[in-house]
Amino acid sequence: SKGLGGVANKSNAAAGAMGRLRGAAAGALGAMRTFLPVLGVGVMGKFAKDNLDNADAMSKMSQRTGVTAPILDKFRKVAELSDTSIEGLGKGFKTLASNMYDAQARGTGPAADAFNKLGIAVVDSSGKLRSSDQVMLDIADRFKAMEDGPEKAALAADLFGAKIGDELIPLLNSGGDAVRNM
Repeated sequence: SKGLGGVANKSNAAAGAMGRLRGAAAGALGAMRTFLPVLGVGVMGKFAKDNLDNADAMSKMSQRTGVTAPILDKFRKVAELSDTSIEGLGKGFKTLASNMYDAQARGTGPAADAFNKLGIAVVDSSGKLRSSDQVMLDIADRFKAMEDGPEKAALAADLFGAKIGDELIPLLNSGGDAVRNM
């Protein structure tokens, strides 16, 4: 009887503590309700600003690389998934365009040899330089099919420069369809 009385007392004390906890939680939730709309507006504002900043960055990179902003955005998304920086992607496109032009004009050199080894034409059937995004997609298709190793690293260095080529390999290993289907 004495033991059961002690359990009853402890149960009543625990129930009282739970009631006080429930009251405190309700009060905290009530206080949070006043802040949620403010937080929601802040989050939405940041989301909108981030999207505008991203669109502006894509527009500026498009001007620098000659690749349209929607295509760049697809490349950006695949770059993020492959831990490739957007800055590296932009530099890669600029170097690729320069190497395409040199390969067309001179027909020789490390980049021209790399294009030939990969079986990628830098000019179309009318002799005009192809778009760098289409050539990049072709390179990605070839890289996806290749085994990782020194040959792939050397080709990337010849096409994009040693530092940027190394950074772009994970993106290129995704293949062109990863970008096309984004």
